[in-house]
Amino acid sequence: MYVCICAAVTEKQVLQTLACGACSVKALQQKLGVASRCAKCARCAHELVQQHRQKQQRLTPPAANDDVIAVEQSLALTPAEGFAVS
Repeated sequence: MYVCICAAVTEKQVLQTLACGACSVKALQQKLGVASRCAKCARCAHELVQQHRQKQQRLTPPAANDDVIAVEQSLALTPAEGFAVS
């Protein structure tokens, strides 16, 4: 499906660009020309960026320190009670 007809940019190209590190409509505009002419595609591009961000958040594991803090809180332990936090 075409996201931007003016620049002939497809959804596949947008998703590939997001996977390579683009993280905003502005970045897509700079790299692919999306929303640089009539801007009717800006909403669709924004939705794809949002979906990509949500997917990344689901795939990113919490930091190891966050896990330690969660265990501490669930057990009501503090570092002073012999539970070392690194």
